[in-house]
Amino acid sequence: MATQKSLEGKEPLLFGLDSYLEDGWRIGSVNRKPHKLDYFHRLPRSLTLMLPDATPGRLFQRHLELRKNVAGDLGLQLLTDLSLEARFEKIAESQPLRREALLRSDILAELADARGVEEENSWEWLGDYPQEKVRRIKGKKLLSVPEAFPVYAVPQKDALEMVDEPKDDSSDDEANK
Repeated sequence: MATQKSLEGKEPLLFGLDSYLEDGWRIGSVNRKPHKLDYFHRLPRSLTLMLPDATPGRLFQRHLELRKNVAGDLGLQLLTDLSLEARFEKIAESQPLRREALLRSDILAELADARGVEEENSWEWLGDYPQEKVRRIKGKKLLSVPEAFPVYAVPQKDALEMVDEPKDDSSDDEANK
């Protein structure tokens, strides 16, 4: 990949690699620094390596190491369709998901973390891979926090409102007469 700055010799050329695996897993590697927006575009099954000082050979080696580990640990096959149509299809599939991730994020609450990622010289986003690896090794389903501690709907009237309701005193008045 080339940017205007890289063509002018102000920045190095960018090298990027993508590997697609079964079940929607993707590994992307690039030799550039992370940006804040990268943090907000995180997807659980889209692993990212950003190694700005890496040579193309080192980036390729690290990419293959991660791909081998993910495929082996999760029992996934590499998708081998290398056509441009398949590449564009995968990009088109991920764009709405990245947009949704951005819209779901609490930008103000997460801005400090995004800035921290941007200040790092390199960044590895492993998404759900570590948790999924443990789950598959143990053969158990690890529940996410919302599943482990479900949120129940608040009843229409809670107990305090029912206590404060006025009693029907008409039957008591007739008994006292």
